[in-house]
Amino acid sequence: MMALRNALLAIAVLAILAAPALAQADVYPPVAGDYGQDKSTILPGETVKLYAYFTDDVQLSKTWLQFLKDGTWTTAEMHDLSGTGSWAIFNYTAPAVSSNLSVSWTIYANDTSGRYIATAQKTFVVFFKPSCPSSCPGGINPGQCTDWSECDEGLHYKICYSCGEGTNFSCAQSTENRTCNVAPPPANETTGTTASQALAAINDAKGAVDAAKAAGKDTAEADSALSAAYDYYDENNFEAAKSSADEAASAASSAAELPGGFPWLWVIGVIIAAASATYLYFHYQKRMVKKVRTEPEEKAKRNVCGIDQEPLTYGYKCDECGKTVCFKHARTFKDKIYCTECLKKKGLM
Repeated sequence: MMALRNALLAIAVLAILAAPALAQADVYPPVAGDYGQDKSTILPGETVKLYAYFTDDVQLSKTWLQFLKDGTWTTAEMHDLSGTGSWAIFNYTAPAVSSNLSVSWTIYANDTSGRYIATAQKTFVVFFKPSCPSSCPGGINPGQCTDWSECDEGLHYKICYSCGEGTNFSCAQSTENRTCNVAPPPANETTGTTASQALAAINDAKGAVDAAKAAGKDTAEADSALSAAYDYYDENNFEAAKSSADEAASAASSAAELPGGFPWLWVIGVIIAAASATYLYFHYQKRMVKKVRTEPEEKAKRNVCGIDQEPLTYGYKCDECGKTVCFKHARTFKDKIYCTECLKKKGLM
């Protein structure tokens, strides 16, 4: 009896000790909460963020991302999770595609007991982004041109390539041209003019033109012909170069004198202008000379105009020489009294 009681007591103790462990037993899978993506469309090379929030009543363990490819779900990444609630976040960078690509995905999470849960399926689209080829026909890069061609009937040609949205991302060809001169043979087959003969004629013509300039002659026509001779020589057209050089030498020898000499008309004009200014100045000064006012400033005490006068005869003292003169020989100029003799000395009368 005692033994049975002890056995029951032992079983009760074990049950009490095992109760917490039984309470912590993980019997439920994780729960998926909020989930989604930050973009619904991306271009190759861009990144989309995929996320989901999971909870568990005991302990989360791992999370992994799966994509649907060719009808089969494949795992792309796996991360560890911790705690009873955690975010699972994945970043996916889109690869290059040849056409628009629809990508379906889902995120899984499990707990420490191995039970798992997955989010519902979501989808984003990777858009095809066309691009230009690395090179166009002939190995020419888009935006570049071939070298200029040889001169053909007075024109050079080159081919240029462009590429972009306006060309539907394919190489578009265009042609450019410019004028050119065909180089003649080194010597003229008709006259046999050589390069040295043409150069000698050009040097002689230059000497003639320089001499004409030093002599003060008009060398405009000779300069033009000499310039043409240089151009023909650079183009290896020695016959035309010699002909233009001879024309330049002839024009220099017959050039007319440049108009010149002392500028007499200019000098005469200056003299006339100076004389006119002088005349106007003195004319203005004379207009300012006025007869004195009728009231005398003082009575003549000795004589008036060098002649003895009656004591009551009025006289006017010249502020310039100090003489006393009569009313007839007195003038005012710039608020002063002058005798006519002093005014004549100043050129004002």
